[in-house]
Amino acid sequence: MRILACVALASLCVTHADAQLTAQERKGIEDALYVGNLTPKDLEWQRIQFADPYRLPLIELGVARPLEAADELLGLHASAKGRSLSGLLQIANREVFGDMVHMKSPPNPTSALSSGLPGELNASVALLVHAIAWANGEVREALKGLSEAERRVLIESLPQWAVEEPKVRFGFVSKPQAERATILALLGRADLARIRRAAAGLAEAVERELPSIKGAAKSSSFRGIWRSKWNGVTVEIGGVRGDLHTSTDSMLCIDLGGTNRYAGRFGAGVGYCSVLIDLGDSTFDVPDLSVGVGVLGVGLAYLEGPKCTLRGRSLCFGAGLAGVGALHRATGPSDFDALALCQGFGQFGIGLLSCDGGPTRFSAGLFGQGAARTQGLGWLVDNGDGSAYRCGGPFPDQPLFADVPRSYGQGFASGYREDTGGLSGGVGLLTAFGGRNTFWGGTYCQGASYWGSLGSCYVAGANNTFTAYHYAQASAMHMTGAYLFALGGDDAFVVKYGAAHGIGHDYGVGFLLERGAGSIWAGRDSRPGIGNANGLGICVAKGPDNRAFGPPGVGNAARGSGSLGLFVDLLGGARYAEGLADGEAAVRPDWGIALASEQRLDPPASPARLKPAVGSLSMPGDEAMLGLYERATRWGVGTEARNVAEAVAQLIGIGKPALAWMLDHELRAADRLSLRAFVAVASALSDEGGRLVADRIASKDVDEARNALRIAADARLAACGAAVAEALKRPELEQIAARAAGPTRSRQAVDSLLALSGSSNEATALAALSSLSEIGDSHAATTAQALLGATSMPVRRAALVLLAKFPDVALPVGQDLARRPEEPFARRGIDLLAAVGSPAALVTVGPMLGDSRPGVRIQALLALDGRCPIEFRQALVALRDDRHPLVRAVARRIDPGR
Repeated sequence: MRILACVALASLCVTHADAQLTAQERKGIEDALYVGNLTPKDLEWQRIQFADPYRLPLIELGVARPLEAADELLGLHASAKGRSLSGLLQIANREVFGDMVHMKSPPNPTSALSSGLPGELNASVALLVHAIAWANGEVREALKGLSEAERRVLIESLPQWAVEEPKVRFGFVSKPQAERATILALLGRADLARIRRAAAGLAEAVERELPSIKGAAKSSSFRGIWRSKWNGVTVEIGGVRGDLHTSTDSMLCIDLGGTNRYAGRFGAGVGYCSVLIDLGDSTFDVPDLSVGVGVLGVGLAYLEGPKCTLRGRSLCFGAGLAGVGALHRATGPSDFDALALCQGFGQFGIGLLSCDGGPTRFSAGLFGQGAARTQGLGWLVDNGDGSAYRCGGPFPDQPLFADVPRSYGQGFASGYREDTGGLSGGVGLLTAFGGRNTFWGGTYCQGASYWGSLGSCYVAGANNTFTAYHYAQASAMHMTGAYLFALGGDDAFVVKYGAAHGIGHDYGVGFLLERGAGSIWAGRDSRPGIGNANGLGICVAKGPDNRAFGPPGVGNAARGSGSLGLFVDLLGGARYAEGLADGEAAVRPDWGIALASEQRLDPPASPARLKPAVGSLSMPGDEAMLGLYERATRWGVGTEARNVAEAVAQLIGIGKPALAWMLDHELRAADRLSLRAFVAVASALSDEGGRLVADRIASKDVDEARNALRIAADARLAACGAAVAEALKRPELEQIAARAAGPTRSRQAVDSLLALSGSSNEATALAALSSLSEIGDSHAATTAQALLGATSMPVRRAALVLLAKFPDVALPVGQDLARRPEEPFARRGIDLLAAVGSPAALVTVGPMLGDSRPGVRIQALLALDGRCPIEFRQALVALRDDRHPLVRAVARRIDPGR
């Protein structure tokens, strides 16, 4: 089934607020959905497929309720404008982490500092030392459930786990990463919310003293560097001339001005709190773990001077791992350059970079510029104008692309994928209030997300250029949300490959909002607003004179149900390319000619093209089989495609002994890539392979049985039908067995499937309905008819497809529904008649072109597209001038037929 809604509307411009969707935008979305006989509530089908205690509420909202999420995110981004670090941290605690506990404030000092401190700074430094000592106490309380050794395990393991890239090495890490279960267990004994609150309180204390410190610097003649320790806080003060700062143990560093250089660790809290305040024209050449970074602690950096250049390794410039790291850059030009986990990165904590001035250049290699992983918030807030963002370093996205870098940034978040659930990710935000910005990335960037996460990019100003390669610009992959808001117009969105411009894949939600005029969307595979594999893609364009490279609003069928692609053009005046397939030609008026030649290039290698005869190769030893299996189960894309295809072909050549070895040695631990090799070999063996797999479906080991069911379904092994029916009796296998019953043509499973089609678990119900459609047992007709009134849109659609398999039943049901006075039910009846598609069904639809209800006329138009009976064609064509704008909009795209 294909669900498609694409509407271009011309309407009056109304005033809007940047903090939420406007009434006009909501009306446009509702109108587009109305064309498809849907409502905004129908956008909320079940997309979250597994429970996860680490999933943040904002992620849940972004995946489950996209229109509410768009409002929430627009408000969240807009609220950051001009905010201090303390204000941003309070917003983060409240809106992202749901922490409503009031922020504590540090107590006032009870004594002054030593006389060696410059007198004009004594009061302010005393206040800050006491604030840091208080925050250190909060951190100690938060970590009291962990021993020193356990803290060290987290300090060394968290960065490795976050980056998952062996080429990124950390200078402070000497041991391999602990197991994930160990990391999570240790984190569960820390009060991370208390650390976040302490960070907000400390930031507020620093910001209260900043004006006094700046005033003192103007009149100070202090030179050199003064260091002392008081109340457990190491203090370092630099004078008004240029200084070189190289220490690594400072908890409070203040430099009063001059041309400074930093080569140590400052504003870096590792199990404690650290603050850096720099008022000079400074250059930072720092190692890992420096300048606004917190790991099990709090690190704050305030760079208030006229100009700054910052070069670092990893974990710097606004990064928090089970802690809070935040950097504020005041007015003036800046240059940021770092390798990984930087410029607003968070995992189990907050990483924040805020810039007020400009122009600013941001360069990051991996996981930066508003990026996050599990239970983290990474946020880059840019209040300036004309910034340049580059994210993507020496880390190619292999095997997909040999020479295209991974970015993982610019409003990106990622979880940890596993076939049985894995871990949700975090929230990655990039908020830019100015215009004339340039964004460059490779893969996964510019409002993108992967596996149970939320990534969002917000740009308020005009004339921006976004360039990426793949998985970018509102690209949501796998139960995740990706939101891109461009509010100024005159923007260019260019993606060289695809999966972009408001795409939701595999239960993902991609949402792109462009409010200004004169923007372009271009890419090799650009189709603004596309849903795939039960995902939801939304693209809303408000300004006129936009141009789209590909046809907008595309929904693809999947898993016996559909996906929704929604495109809304609110003001008209836009143009969209229609596309031309291989072997097609179009001759247009005024001598316009287009031709796409039939493909003559050799297709890429595949197991089907390479495979030798089944059983023609001898079985090698275990070591050789393990090597062959490892090659066959890699990701077969890009440069690796042929190697994988050749290895799979060899397994097929070995035949039954290879499949038996794979089932014995690798079945239980097989992941989605490994299972593709199982499917290829089992398919080649047909019934013989099916019998081997059927034995494993009966296994008492749940993981082994679950994977065997996946193989049976994907390989369509009819010999597994009876085993699948038995598996339906096991609750832990119920959903996957329901999906496998159809491809295996398991008639023994029909009664169980009929019962499961009414399951409260939407995924199970859809799997059952899809399998019933494939099996085609007439007993399912009554159940399908009952489910036509289901509240869930995917269930209704699946029931309609199932009922249409039985035309003798479906035709009278459709006719009765079409006569109902309630418009939604009448439209469902017409939809059912269209699915039946017989001459009798189409003749029944014809008179409805003249129905008084616009929705019924729209549904009749859609049903008769390309196949209108001759006696109704004149009525169909007349609707191109219908009194209702939505009816006209649909009718002008309908072909009466020949």
